Amino acid sequence: MKIVLSKILVSFTMILSFVGCVTTTPTTNCTTKHAYKNHIKARITYYHKYEDKYGSKVAMPSVKKAKEGTTVAARRKFLFGTNFFIPELKKFIFGDGNVKVQDRGIAVEKLKASHGKTEVIDVYIDAPNKRTAYQRISHITASASPYMDVYY
Repeated sequence: MKIVLSKILVSFTMILSFVGCVTTTPTTNCTTKHAYKNHIKARITYYHKYEDKYGSKVAMPSVKKAKEGTTVAARRKFLFGTNFFIPELKKFIFGDGNVKVQDRGIAVEKLKASHGKTEVIDVYIDAPNKRTAYQRISHITASASPYMDVYY
């Protein structure tokens, strides 16, 4: 009887993990906010490889280059490799809204874009001309606010 119940439980858990992305730890394949424990409202900004002398190099040692749709810069309180789910990004920019902390930045550390009020997440984009378009679209879809829900 115990063996049958454990098999049923395992099967049920597997079904839930495939259907609803219910896992014990968040994965980069999860596209629902329910898979993450924490929620913040953050100021979303964008940066590109032509902005400074570092180009597309990132601060995370195991990653060589930033990648659009994957790389974000965040404060040191978020460890390298921390997965973020930003639902608004999947609506208008790229991918499924899952990004990973792979970079740092002095403006992000000092919360410059939010004037010290909230976290700042700096999203990597490939080309500088995309920034204006993304900011325009994000303000329209996010009800004229650059602040978005971030789950981690």
